[in-house]
Amino acid sequence: MEIPEEKVVEIISCDVTINSIYDKKGTGEDSVEIIEYDAFAKCINLEYVKLNENLREFEGFTFEECFKLKDVVMPSSIEHLGQYIFWRCESLETITMPSGVNTIPSGMFSGCINLKSIELKSIITTVESNAFNNCNKLESFDLSNTKKIGNDAFGWCKNLESISIGSCVKTIGNFAFTACTKLTEVYIPESVEQIGISVFS
Repeated sequence: MEIPEEKVVEIISCDVTINSIYDKKGTGEDSVEIIEYDAFAKCINLEYVKLNENLREFEGFTFEECFKLKDVVMPSSIEHLGQYIFWRCESLETITMPSGVNTIPSGMFSGCINLKSIELKSIITTVESNAFNNCNKLESFDLSNTKKIGNDAFGWCKNLESISIGSCVKTIGNFAFTACTKLTEVYIPESVEQIGISVFS
């Protein structure tokens, strides 16, 4: 998504008046590799984010409760994502995961009630606890190469209709698909060694 030029600002500070963040070489911070814990939490008017290709790591709760955040361009250089990065980003609809990441961390999209789709650039081997909890509009997710599905990973995804659980899966956590009322058919492969309680309650 093209970010409107009038909404582009440099990363210098963050408060509730910021509309967008565009990390570019003009900031003098083009070598930034880590965005620290809670960096942009509760920037309630933040709408667009584009970050440079040197970025390697997000620590936890980066964009917590950025209620208007609609679009995030995540660079392919990212190697590690912390917990609850987009917790309660209620306007976020789509996102592309960086190619260097194989895990959806705990609570990453929890409470993203308008999230409809995730574009994957790599094989996702682990979906941790609460990763997509309460993503009401998420309709499908590819788990064909996933080894572990954490507790409540897709709990309360009320529009989830299709999931592909492949033969790599070994663990399915407690309440993993609880309250997924549109999910009518799921194949559990023989590879599963541990399955939690009330997985499909």
